[in-house]
Amino acid sequence: MIDDRKTRLRGLGADVLADAMLDLAGQYEEVEKLVERLLTPADKTESRIKSELDVLKRESRNYDWSSARTLATKIHLLLSDIASSIRDAQIGVDLVLRFYETDASVFERCDDSDGYVGDVYRNEAPELFARYAKEFPDRTGLLARIKALISADEYGVRDSILDGSHEWLTALEMRSLADDSLACAQVENDSYRRFRWFHMAEAMARLLKDGALFEQLRRAAPDELGAAARVDIAEVYLASGDLDRALYHLEQVTADDSFQQGRRDELRLKIYQQTGREAEAHALAWTIFHRCRGMVALENLLKVIGASRRGDVIAQEIERIQASPMFSNVDADLMIQTGHVGQCARYVENHAAQIDGRDYYFLPTLASTLQSHRHLLAATIVFRALLVSLLDRGYAKAYRHGAGYLHQMQIMAPGIVDWQKMSGHAEFCQYLQDHHGRKRSFWAQVQGM
Repeated sequence: MIDDRKTRLRGLGADVLADAMLDLAGQYEEVEKLVERLLTPADKTESRIKSELDVLKRESRNYDWSSARTLATKIHLLLSDIASSIRDAQIGVDLVLRFYETDASVFERCDDSDGYVGDVYRNEAPELFARYAKEFPDRTGLLARIKALISADEYGVRDSILDGSHEWLTALEMRSLADDSLACAQVENDSYRRFRWFHMAEAMARLLKDGALFEQLRRAAPDELGAAARVDIAEVYLASGDLDRALYHLEQVTADDSFQQGRRDELRLKIYQQTGREAEAHALAWTIFHRCRGMVALENLLKVIGASRRGDVIAQEIERIQASPMFSNVDADLMIQTGHVGQCARYVENHAAQIDGRDYYFLPTLASTLQSHRHLLAATIVFRALLVSLLDRGYAKAYRHGAGYLHQMQIMAPGIVDWQKMSGHAEFCQYLQDHHGRKRSFWAQVQGM
């Protein structure tokens, strides 16, 4: 159906619409800003936005966690105002840079635990800046302003302006920025500012895919060339096509370095594949898969060894999982995701004592899946683990869920013929009464089911 509201609104007449806008403007700050933007003469737009940026820097209101999203909306609308009102590249660059310079006053008075405010600086502002920077005529001046901005980055959001900068900086400009940043880092006494300079230079080296320059920067930094640095260097060499240097640095990282193990192996796998070392690629792909069996890992393994082996791989892994003495949520999920719910039920029954009821992100879904496929004993095992865990912890906020678990167990109990080594439902309910009978809020939830 075609939305004809625009035509119908026009039919109401200018006076009606103007009154409605003014009424809303009196209630909502965002609408007031919109009205102000619409009424500002074109030659006054720049000064109006500068004034709003100054107000943002001077504002004294504090935003707690619950209201931080309001602040994020406010600064998002400010950027939107710039985007819709400013066409001139020089003015646009200047205003976005001024926007970044509000970061200190903004972050000092808000609890941005959820990252809503930071996302505006890190994601929206770089996109808008790139739009203007492409057309900015004074390239030397542009680089100078960027260096000045990032060198004073106290909150770690200003360097986001370089994201995608290869789209608006030439290779020569990026190399100049890298060289200047390295020179500044080498004479900087303040450790944090020195880090910012090195970081800016490294960002340019990554975009240039210049492994030699990136390695030079890492070796020039005061920190030891550790495992993380080696992997970073290898990543840039790999992007540049220098596979030998990339592999050399990866081989300097010991296999028992668990922190860098995943990144190291993923890069090695790419190198083996690109150099035709099939046997080594297959062996490493299996190692990565066995480190954490899951659907993503399975698909990545099959990309290396061949999709035709899917059935054999899944059957082999299920056999290994069943033989393992330890229960793993990841392994249980792999069986569910590959359609082997029955094998998963046996896995749960054989590892009942090891199921950790604190994993309330995965286990409720597992229990419901087992229940829907009529694997009632296995589903009951999982529901019991969840219920006992939350009652043992006295987690009152989840008692409503716990009552739901008990209700589902009550429904399933008559359908379970063989309880194996488990106590029956009546005995389990008696256990709950003996150990948690005084948790009245829980039992009230049970009565309300």
